[in-house]
Amino acid sequence: MSIILSFTSFGSGTGKDTAIDYIVGKYGFVRFAWASILRRAVAKGFSGAPEYYTDEALTYIEPDKDWEAESGFTQALIDYHDHEGVTQLGAIALTQLSQRDVNIAVLATRLVSQYDLAKAMGAKMVLIHGNHRRGIKELDQCLVNKPFDVELHNIGTVEEFYKQLDKLVFATMPKSELKRYVLEHRHDNEAFYALADRIDAEQDRKFYTIEDAEAGMLEKLIEAKRQQSS
Repeated sequence: MSIILSFTSFGSGTGKDTAIDYIVGKYGFVRFAWASILRRAVAKGFSGAPEYYTDEALTYIEPDKDWEAESGFTQALIDYHDHEGVTQLGAIALTQLSQRDVNIAVLATRLVSQYDLAKAMGAKMVLIHGNHRRGIKELDQCLVNKPFDVELHNIGTVEEFYKQLDKLVFATMPKSELKRYVLEHRHDNEAFYALADRIDAEQDRKFYTIEDAEAGMLEKLIEAKRQQSS
């Protein structure tokens, strides 16, 4: 089953792109961007749009900002108001992506319909607080009364922000996946502590859903880590 993390902030410049770049780069999540779905919707009726703008297989489009400005596409994006149509296109793309059994990072969930879609698909809804360096737009206020599963604060160093993102990913991983991650990244102490906390919270601490040989290796690793910290 796919992990879906849906990121929202009430303003621009708070770190949504930074969060997505980090999770995609470090943990192999697939990037899904609502802005790309909007570009696809607008490009279908726009003469001269680059071919990849209409590629339905893409859930992220790297925008050609120079072409968009020169061609009038930027204004077409601003003038486009069929937000529900964009949500419907996104629903198809997000469903197809989740069926590929990949983990998904959703960028810039801003509308109630987008929020409800992600929530219905089991997404962890994440709100990022930041300094709003580029101001707050009216569209950013649509979800102010919606509950979020996790709130992150991007007000310190980027390393501190990355640490919050690590904890978010580890908390969301199924235990079997987290076990394998720990075995493959034995020097990642944050992952180890996340797993140890989860195991310590269980009454039955057997290492289910992992091969016996790997379970033995994991038990030895936990014991070694505990001896190091004592």
